[in-house]
Amino acid sequence: RIYSDSFFSLDGGILKYNIYILLLLFLAFNRLDEIRVVLILSVVGYIHVIATYAFLLLPIKIYQNFTKAHYRKFPQGTEGGVKGYTAALNSHYSSNALYIAVTVLALWASYLAGNRKNKKTILPLFIMAFGALILTEKRGHLLFCIGSIIFSYYVYNREGISKIVKRIFEVIIVLIPMYLVVGMIFPSAFGVLNRFSGLFSGKDISNGRFHFWLVAIKLFFSHPLRGIGWEKYMDVAKIYHNVHNVYLQLLCETGIIGLLIFLGFILNNFITIHKINKDRFFHYLPSNIKLNLIFSEVIQIFFILYCLTGNCLYDNTLFFYCVGAGIGLATQSVIRLYKSEVYRKVL
Repeated sequence: RIYSDSFFSLDGGILKYNIYILLLLFLAFNRLDEIRVVLILSVVGYIHVIATYAFLLLPIKIYQNFTKAHYRKFPQGTEGGVKGYTAALNSHYSSNALYIAVTVLALWASYLAGNRKNKKTILPLFIMAFGALILTEKRGHLLFCIGSIIFSYYVYNREGISKIVKRIFEVIIVLIPMYLVVGMIFPSAFGVLNRFSGLFSGKDISNGRFHFWLVAIKLFFSHPLRGIGWEKYMDVAKIYHNVHNVYLQLLCETGIIGLLIFLGFILNNFITIHKINKDRFFHYLPSNIKLNLIFSEVIQIFFILYCLTGNCLYDNTLFFYCVGAGIGLATQSVIRLYKSEVYRKVL
């Protein structure tokens, strides 16, 4: 299965983390300027985009038969198989949203790094993928994708805040009527709005997260320095869910020391790539190297933001973070070579 849950489900947490760390190191210490990592992610991820639209348009019975053949029960988020498009080929709608979100970010990075001709091809693919992300009805993935897109647009276009805000409003003015028209034809497109509506009706829009966070904070204060122990939150709290906030869970389980180590690692990676992308030399780099750097930054932004409400350190999101961070680190050595060549020509 492509990007299937079973591919990532390795027995034993230590084995999984060891493999992910080795993946990051393997990517970081290899020259990847000629390997189309982002293209591969886009192509493979688009399978889930197509599947999402297919299960939206096909009769419900087809999805239900597919689910019976592959899973023992209907995936969460599909409402008993009625909304098969939210999970599509996966056993959970969060997995589908993750794979599509990575595809959206990969296509966005390709758009930013591409020339005019490439952008005309990439833009419709990006819009279709973004539409599929909306159909998954996952609020976090959607919001954090948008956050990553806006931040990266600001970084790579080097426009002032006022111009960025103006462009955002221009896009909103164009997209809202389009969204309403599509929603009238396919009411399923309004599903994600219905999930946001709880914000105004007084419902718990956190799906229990606020309670998980409160419990984690209380446990942290009982062992503030070293925490209660790695992956001990569910055992101690008697809650059969992770905290849905990586920072609070690390604070609770590994204390201030563990959280600072984690923050130091991810922020150092992000700041390193961000400085390279802000350097004026960035525009002299070949498009494939620009693409790797842009994708590395947007996937890291997504990871950092999604850690606020998700379980990124404990699910498949970590795999894509390792890929993004790894190709970003690998590109640094290539950049040094290009810099020396450019300076040699100038001198």
